[in-house]
Amino acid sequence: SNSLSMCVEVLSARQLSEELAELKPDYLYIPVTEISEAAEMLERFAAAGTAIAAVLPRVIEDSELTRVAEMLNRARAIGVTQALVGNIGHVALARVAGMEARGDYGLNIFNSYAAAATAGAGLLSVTASFELKLEQIKQLSKAVDVEIIGYGRLPVMLTERCIIKASARRCVCENGIKLSDEHGRVMPIVREYVCRNAVYGPEKVYMADRRQELMNAGISRLRLLFTNEGA
Repeated sequence: SNSLSMCVEVLSARQLSEELAELKPDYLYIPVTEISEAAEMLERFAAAGTAIAAVLPRVIEDSELTRVAEMLNRARAIGVTQALVGNIGHVALARVAGMEARGDYGLNIFNSYAAAATAGAGLLSVTASFELKLEQIKQLSKAVDVEIIGYGRLPVMLTERCIIKASARRCVCENGIKLSDEHGRVMPIVREYVCRNAVYGPEKVYMADRRQELMNAGISRLRLLFTNEGA
């Protein structure tokens, strides 16, 4: 394709702003857990022509399925028609809610077989593993649109135990906390669905200045991933 779709992902409704809506990103990804809180703001994005996708939690236990399905149904009722899934089992959840699915980095698309399998599962796009070099992405089969994370902190791990609570001695989820390594580099920790904690890397990827190279590699979607940034 001769243009890159610009996708913006936020982790919280508080990161949305009028200014961001005015920039008219092609896509906005927002956690399904934040959609009801962001409903009013999402109308602004939709009015600006931005397509909105609900991001599913990376881990959904059987006991959590009903709750997630309800949130997806509510999102669908206010006009969200796409879901971003990081687990092949979650495609069915999106479908049941009447949504189309896109593949997130959790699918770990590392080769052309994986890319073709996701196309077979009916996904609209896939996110290339961020461990792939640009040259390797160029060689990846483009059975569906390929997206890369072009800005932001990359996810390092997801924990079942609430590090935030253990560290702060109480729930301060909405603020998150920071870990630092032996080199003094800071890694933000934010709450993910229920009380899991997502740890993000200390450095931010930045590839937005390499648009032509990205397009030459056959990439059609560029994602800006905002983690602990303010609005």
